[in-house]
Amino acid sequence: MRRKDREITDKQDILEVMRKCDVCRIALHDGEHPYIVPLNFGLQVEKDMPVLYFHGALEGKKYELIEKDNRASFEMDCGHQLILDKAQGNCAMEFESVIGQGHIEMLNEEEKYEALKVLMKQYRREDFPFNEKVIPMTAVFRLRVESMTGKRRTKKSNKLKIHAMNAIDNAYAPYSNFKVGACIELADGQYITGSNVENVSYGLSNCAERSAIFAAYSRGYRKEDIKAMAITTHAEKLTMPCGACRQVLSELLLPDTPILIANDKEEKILTMRELLPYSFGEDDLKK
Repeated sequence: MRRKDREITDKQDILEVMRKCDVCRIALHDGEHPYIVPLNFGLQVEKDMPVLYFHGALEGKKYELIEKDNRASFEMDCGHQLILDKAQGNCAMEFESVIGQGHIEMLNEEEKYEALKVLMKQYRREDFPFNEKVIPMTAVFRLRVESMTGKRRTKKSNKLKIHAMNAIDNAYAPYSNFKVGACIELADGQYITGSNVENVSYGLSNCAERSAIFAAYSRGYRKEDIKAMAITTHAEKLTMPCGACRQVLSELLLPDTPILIANDKEEKILTMRELLPYSFGEDDLKK
């Protein structure tokens, strides 16, 4: 690999990247050009090396090619984040990827059920009761990986703040012209942004902080998954969350979650507990 600084050398780290991916592209020999097909997959580790499981219809070009030559290469990637640092005029794409080679084996009827369970586990649905009647109508095969390399590109910057500052541009604030951008940093490395959205009936407007936290919860994340939050404006002084946002955040964030408050000139980090030390919570509803 030319860029050794981006190479993932630890095998367990490579496996973790693979567990975060949801599509694997396999390349098969097809004469003058490789035949590439994107597939959902399942991952199992045997003797410290990954085995990838795939499924599909009973017939297709890929099976014809596999029968002639079962050698295959694969590629998968995840963690895509476009980092736009407007202050520095820089643009970069973050990612993690794995490529490798191995040989493909078709599975018999007795092996299909367990292989399909491996597939479901990749998408956190291992307990889903899929219809077993479709198994005889499904082809299942595995790729035993024999070699692989991993690559990661991350930009060394305050990405949480950058994402929040960029979200300011998405604000809809025709009445106050006061634009706010917020961002949630998740433990899995993802970022979810939110902007304030106003309404002519002022009470129906939504603040950026709530837009971001509601978006995170709508995607299935919960307070334990949230690493940090940022709230940003272009105002002359630091702008703290309003009372309504503090109440909402106090329920949907852990008390010690760090919250970055920033503008173009300065920043301050407070915990949720510091923003609202005497919050109203579910315990207050108990008689």
